[in-house]
Amino acid sequence: MPLRHVTVFLFTTLLILLTQPPPAASAVLCHLNESSALLRFKQSISKFLLPGKLSSWQGNGSDCCRWQGITCHSITGFVIKLQIPDVTQDTFFGSIDSSLFELKQLQLLDLSMNGFNGSIPKRLVELTHLTHLDLSFCHLSGQVPEELSQMTWLISLNLSINHDLQLQRPNLTTLIRRLDQLQHLQLDFVVVSMSGRDVSTAFLSSPSLQKLKTLSLARCNIFGPLLEEPFLHMSSLSHLDLSVNNLQGVPKFLDNLTSLNFLGLIGCRFQGNFPPSIFLLPKLEILYVAENMDLTVLLPPRNLTRSVNIRRMDLSSIKELTDGPLVPSNPSSLPSLEVKSNPMNGSILSSCTSSRNSVRNLSTGNPQGLIPQGLCLFFHLTYLSLSDNSLNGSIPTCFSCLSSLVSLNLYGNRLTGSISSSLFTLPSLEFLGLGYNQLSGLLPKFYNPSSKLTYLNIGNNLLSGDISFFMGSLPSLEVATLSSNDFTSMVNLFDLLDRKNSLYHLDLSNNRNLRREFFYCIKNTSMMNPSQLEYLNLRSCDIPSFPTFICELSKLQHLDLSSNNIEGKISACLWRITGLRLLTLDHNKLDGFLEPTNTTRAIGARLSLLSVSSNQINGLIPSFLCNYIAESTTLDMSNNALTDVIPDCLCKVSWLNLSTNQLQGQIPNGFSNIQLLDLSNNNLTGVIPKSLASNSASLKALVLGDNKLEDAFPGWLGRLTKLKVLVLKSNHLYGPIFLFGNSLQAFPALKIFDISNNNFSGTLQHGLFEGLKGMMNNGSEDDHVDDDVFSTYYSFWGHNHSDYFSLHGEIKQTIKGNVLPITNIKWPLNIIDMSNNNFAGEIPEEIGRLKYLHGLNVSNNHLKGHIPNSFGNLLQLEWLDLSENQLSGPIPEELVDLTFLSNLNLSYNDLQGRIPQEKQFSTFGPYSFKGNPKLCGSQIEKTCSTNGDVEKEAISMREEEIQDWKNGSIGIGFAVGMIIITLPLLFIESVANWFWNETDKMIEFIWMQIGPSKFGKHRSKLEF
Repeated sequence: MPLRHVTVFLFTTLLILLTQPPPAASAVLCHLNESSALLRFKQSISKFLLPGKLSSWQGNGSDCCRWQGITCHSITGFVIKLQIPDVTQDTFFGSIDSSLFELKQLQLLDLSMNGFNGSIPKRLVELTHLTHLDLSFCHLSGQVPEELSQMTWLISLNLSINHDLQLQRPNLTTLIRRLDQLQHLQLDFVVVSMSGRDVSTAFLSSPSLQKLKTLSLARCNIFGPLLEEPFLHMSSLSHLDLSVNNLQGVPKFLDNLTSLNFLGLIGCRFQGNFPPSIFLLPKLEILYVAENMDLTVLLPPRNLTRSVNIRRMDLSSIKELTDGPLVPSNPSSLPSLEVKSNPMNGSILSSCTSSRNSVRNLSTGNPQGLIPQGLCLFFHLTYLSLSDNSLNGSIPTCFSCLSSLVSLNLYGNRLTGSISSSLFTLPSLEFLGLGYNQLSGLLPKFYNPSSKLTYLNIGNNLLSGDISFFMGSLPSLEVATLSSNDFTSMVNLFDLLDRKNSLYHLDLSNNRNLRREFFYCIKNTSMMNPSQLEYLNLRSCDIPSFPTFICELSKLQHLDLSSNNIEGKISACLWRITGLRLLTLDHNKLDGFLEPTNTTRAIGARLSLLSVSSNQINGLIPSFLCNYIAESTTLDMSNNALTDVIPDCLCKVSWLNLSTNQLQGQIPNGFSNIQLLDLSNNNLTGVIPKSLASNSASLKALVLGDNKLEDAFPGWLGRLTKLKVLVLKSNHLYGPIFLFGNSLQAFPALKIFDISNNNFSGTLQHGLFEGLKGMMNNGSEDDHVDDDVFSTYYSFWGHNHSDYFSLHGEIKQTIKGNVLPITNIKWPLNIIDMSNNNFAGEIPEEIGRLKYLHGLNVSNNHLKGHIPNSFGNLLQLEWLDLSENQLSGPIPEELVDLTFLSNLNLSYNDLQGRIPQEKQFSTFGPYSFKGNPKLCGSQIEKTCSTNGDVEKEAISMREEEIQDWKNGSIGIGFAVGMIIITLPLLFIESVANWFWNETDKMIEFIWMQIGPSKFGKHRSKLEF
């Protein structure tokens, strides 16, 4: 064999041997120290693991390279990847265990969607091979450590959606200045707090600028416009999300980002026009521009829409959506419609071709306010949302030609006309949202519906027709919201559910024309096919009695039968439904409970809500309910006729409303972890339990008004940092306002403070008002759900669908002279009501620092001194009542700047001088100033004196006052002399009678001389 052949043979053999994978028997096992570290990490989170998660992590000598979420190096055996997202419960349980830092060769770490809290570990910098770090969707907080900026080897960094991460020391500039390998940066919800200019400058100085592929900065508190220059260098950028930042104008550089695949601009407060050229970016498939209320979106020219590749588009909640410019004059030169892979049949396809060509050839644009027909030319659309845009007119018929459409959301507009049956024949449609419009007519009939439609919302329209045929024609329907229409049905609900085994969510609420027979079954319910129904809403359907077949819905989780006419007692069979979580039976005519005979299948801890308010339930609170509530339960039994004491077992719930009953006895002492406690309008006695402060740190609302409580002011409640509502009105509470600890930290979150109609005394404590930080600051606009302490919200998750239910409570407050429920007016309100007590002294100047105060009432006390000038700072004040006190001096001119002030009551004081005439004060009538004889002004039709007249009047008043005192002194002297002379004669009956008659005349004379001038006229209570 020639030498060269031998050489080639040997080289080939060696190459084959080197490239062969090692045999299975020689596979490298994971290192024992790393296996031990992983087991310690598992131990640190073991109490919070979801069922079945990390079950393969065993310490019995098993190879950790085979464990769930672990990847090892094929040669060295070191752990190089740890990917365990969403393995724990979503609860706080501690920081990331340090055992992870023993995995020195780790290249990828993914702990996302777990419950870690605390700060990001600084020791991450020890993992010098780590290129991909994902800590998103945890509960991490605090400052992002500077050590992350030293990890120059990072390629991907994701810290999005955490509890309260701050990026300020270091700031964004410092973090990315040295990360020269960075390609993916996701910081959504991290508090960056920089101007758009500074953010742009930070990226301009970044060495990884041209490498960036993903940049996500949603809700980072970036304000002001971005600079163009750095983004012109991001040639590789494919994912850009700047949502929920105040960027003001639409960035001009966006249409230069030709690699973009995803663009998120939700809620950026854009104004003006959205460039149509952005729709034509060659690789753009996902575009979200929703929640920009002042933005006009102009679609691209209709003859260029063939270049649009967008598949998912959300244009909800914008100012206006219009068609693009008109087409050229010779539309016949346009290429023909491509139809090769279109699954529609021939007649429909021909119709769509004709429809699209007619849209493309329109000689005028769409009328303003209608859905632009140009959207029908976006051939690739799979997801389209135009909700909450005030669009009117009918749904374009050409929408039925968007054959790739999976989701169409037109919710919350003003659309009219009927629903075309062709929408239900779209071959890929899974989601159709048409709720909250003005659609009318009969339900459409169709014979070849989409087999994929699983979600349908046509609620809150003007539709009518038979729902039985309609729903029976949709074979895959899982979620059906048909509420607030005028539907009928030829079959009863039992039969309807018997035929629809796929349905798990049904909302028929507020359909009052459904026959009563619809809710009752004449068949044997035991023959019913197993129903998958988990959610059933029959609210406001005029049901007269309980539909018993409901108890056969064994998988039911949420049942709403509220606002009907159901009489009698609550059926005991409900307690057999072991998965029931939300049960709402309020606003009926129920008068009690039927107690279950067997509680072994109790709902137990799964019951999250029980609402039976506004019924006719009387007697004791049933003891068996204690078996069906847990620490997270919301219990509302308000507005009934319940009697006797509050059971101790109710102390464990998180939201308790027993208001407006006839309960007696004392407030239980065992409340813990409660968030809302409303026991108002009962006959409760005793004291306010101090355990509320020691065991209920989460308490947000304490409403105990209109009872018979006897106690001093509970100043210890000031330690509750989340308490927003404190209502103690109309009890027998007494004594001064005394605060515990540092008054500057008392009641920091309080929004409503009502202690009116009690027997409190002493002065108005300055420290009380210094601590009310919640009334000094406006708070976050994004915390509106948390601020609504009178409502509680529940998420409902189905297979591919989520929904929420809310229970709304209320408290009644005196607002602008009228008793109104808080839930029916603007919230949050900041209210202080200390009226009808025995407070004395002066009004503290510190009240003027509560610049977001809406209402102040300190009427009917014994307050003296002047009205503080600092009240001019209360620019949000809407009502002010200082009546029935002893205030003196002039009305401060600063009050004229309170432009929201609509109700003012300064009556029955000793105010003097000219009533301000400017601005808001010109709208007040005489009732606002009644009982102040020294006031003058046009409001009370009393002309003010000139300067000279004022001097003379003042001298005259002083002389008159001196003379009054002289007359009074004479009278008093005479009376004293008479007493001394005639005292011995008092023991003679006839002389005594004469003496007391003369004494009465003398007292009357003295009062007539000094009374009117010194103390003013008799005060009568002002009502308005």
